[in-house]
Amino acid sequence: MNAKQQRFVQEYLKDLNATAAYHRAGYTAKGNAAEACASRLLSNAKVAAAIAEAQAERSKKLEIDAEWVLKRLRKNYRRAMQEVEVFDKKGNPTGEFVYAGNVANRALELMGRHIGMFVEKHEVGGPNGQPLAVTWMELIASAAHAGSNGSAHYAGSNGSGLVADQHSRS
Repeated sequence: MNAKQQRFVQEYLKDLNATAAYHRAGYTAKGNAAEACASRLLSNAKVAAAIAEAQAERSKKLEIDAEWVLKRLRKNYRRAMQEVEVFDKKGNPTGEFVYAGNVANRALELMGRHIGMFVEKHEVGGPNGQPLAVTWMELIASAAHAGSNGSAHYAGSNGSGLVADQHSRS
């Protein structure tokens, strides 16, 4: 791993923002190019291993593991769902129970993600789930059409996934 990649790892660990870490590490690409390059760095085997190792060391040092986090998420959930009574500064029960649905839902979401209930999955395909088949001629026609009015779009109605706007320009 080179010096810039090592710096990227250090910067990434600060806030887990790959694009910001990319810039702070001294790389110069801008906009979408920076995002793509940062993503590429994250997928680099040596960089990914260095990040994982540093995160594991941090977790061990702070004595934070999945069980620790999940216990606190459950505690937040129970409190948010009014299962735990509110206490005053002296530790005496107040007789109040406070409901915070947003806290409860977020805790459930985080716990669900941890156990794999919510898998982010993005599928791109043609009609009826078939692979998207586009010929070079369709791509050229779509690019020419987009250049003329900026309205080329994807819908899949012609079997290729590309649909040219049928309206004539006046």
